[in-house]
Amino acid sequence: MPFEPGPEAFEPAFADGSFHHLHPNYIKTERIGWIIFGSFIAIAGMIGFVIVLLAMGPGELVPWLVLGGWLVPAIAIGTAGIVLPRRAYEATTYAISPLGLEIRRGIWWKHMIDVPRSRIQHTDVQQGPMARYFGLGKLVVYTAGTEHASVVLDGLEHGRAIQMRDFLLRGGEDDAV
Repeated sequence: MPFEPGPEAFEPAFADGSFHHLHPNYIKTERIGWIIFGSFIAIAGMIGFVIVLLAMGPGELVPWLVLGGWLVPAIAIGTAGIVLPRRAYEATTYAISPLGLEIRRGIWWKHMIDVPRSRIQHTDVQQGPMARYFGLGKLVVYTAGTEHASVVLDGLEHGRAIQMRDFLLRGGEDDAV
């Protein structure tokens, strides 16, 4: 009798069940997001400072307290924008296998999300303008049930996200649907 390979022989290399990190460009996109957020805070703080300064005059203490009250969050946001994206990248891993998808993430609070293939209803790959520029995509997996009805894995290389989407939707012998 000739050898007939089973479905596992045709599994893509990334579906080996080992954990992988997101694409390194994820750090860049997150830092740019923090810069945009920090810019809005900076502009609002400066507008508030100028309004109070014009209303009270430069000789009063209140405008300078407003300026100090604005600088503290601005420095905190700037520091977070440099440190947190790298830490989030290091803390996020995913594994995909014939059984499903597992995501581990969290800097302070660790989360493990396990999505069996039998619970997957449909999947989607999304790209915003910044993700498109950096070649990234977001895999969204919609599942049966109410808790974690959609699971998002952001920061994947776009082509890999499409491959994962197609792999997770493909039925197999272990498909319970």
